[in-house]
Amino acid sequence: MVRNEFKRKFLINLGVSLSVILILIIVNFLVNSDITSRVVAIQKLKQEVAFRTQAIESLVVLKEESQKAERNSDLLKNILPTSDALINFRREINLLAAQNKIDLGFTFGVDSPATDVQPGFINFQMTPSGQLQNFINFLKNIEQGAYFVELNSLDINRTGKTFAGAITGRIFSR
Repeated sequence: MVRNEFKRKFLINLGVSLSVILILIIVNFLVNSDITSRVVAIQKLKQEVAFRTQAIESLVVLKEESQKAERNSDLLKNILPTSDALINFRREINLLAAQNKIDLGFTFGVDSPATDVQPGFINFQMTPSGQLQNFINFLKNIEQGAYFVELNSLDINRTGKTFAGAITGRIFSR
C-alpha cells in the first residue's frame, strides 16, 4: 500500500511537473513568437523612419534649390525681350547698318509664340550691301547686340568693290 501511495504521489508529482514544463514551453513559445513579431515591427518602423528622414532631407535640399532656380529663372526670363519689344529690333538693325555704312533692306517674317519649354521667335530677312570690312563689322555688331539672334543662312556676292548679301535668321523672345 505504501508502495501504491508512493507511486500515486510520484505519478501526480510527475504529471504536475510535466504539465508545468509543458505550460512553460507553450508560454515560452508564445512569448518568443510575440517578441519576434515585435522585433520585425520595430525594424519596419526604423526603416520607415529612416526613409522619411531621408525624404525630409531631400525636400529641404529641393526647397533650397528651387529658390535658387526661381531666382535664375527670373534672370533668364528677363534676358529675352518680350515679343512686343522686338519691334525695336528693325530700328536698331537699321542704326547698325547706318553706323557701318551698309545699305540694308529688312523684313520680318513669321513669328512663333513662346511656350513653357521654348522661347518664341520672329523670322527675318535682310539684304545688306557695302564694302567687305563694313559688312563684317555689321555682322559682328549684330552678334554682340542686346538681342539673341540666330542666322540661318548667309549668301554673299561680290560686285566690284561692293558685297551684297541675303541673310535669313530669327530673333528670340519670351
